[in-house]
Amino acid sequence: MVEASNLSSALSFLVGCVGLIVLWALYSDYRNDALRDRLFALRDEMFLYGHEQDILSLRAYKDLRLLMNSMIRYAHQVSLTRLLLLAMAWSSSGMGGKPVRIYEEWKAAVNELPEPQQNAIHQYHIRAQALYMEHMIRGCPIFWPILAFFAIRRAIFRVTRHDGGGPSTPFMRRMPSITAMEADALRAAA
Repeated sequence: MVEASNLSSALSFLVGCVGLIVLWALYSDYRNDALRDRLFALRDEMFLYGHEQDILSLRAYKDLRLLMNSMIRYAHQVSLTRLLLLAMAWSSSGMGGKPVRIYEEWKAAVNELPEPQQNAIHQYHIRAQALYMEHMIRGCPIFWPILAFFAIRRAIFRVTRHDGGGPSTPFMRRMPSITAMEADALRAAA
């Protein structure tokens, strides 16, 4: 016969596990909505810049807006696991090192802009990618200690060596490109 204290402990553990699962599901929905909100805000900021610079009708702006719209629609499917699987699929299909056609066309359109506008458009793209990466890493508890390590490391390097820890670090060069995730979002939106 099971003692009442053992039954109580097992039931408490079970209720706690169910509670954690419910909290994680609610947190995941919140994270997806928060990512969409931040992408909407970035897209709105880009719109205001495009309006000020009178570039709303140019291909560079339109393609980046299409990409951001696709990323907003695709936000609920963003995960680090999905990015790694996409990177492996691209690598095995031979697409790993090949740029996606739409990116090549977008880059060519951006290169036709004056330099200040090129830089601004590139910065909007980088900021959107950073939002996606942040969302993926924050959504994977396994990577939280690693994230904390790199955040502390980056802070120390900034203080001691003024190193920005940007994408030129060897770690970031080995990370799969978020371009795969963006291309998948564009395909899903089509």
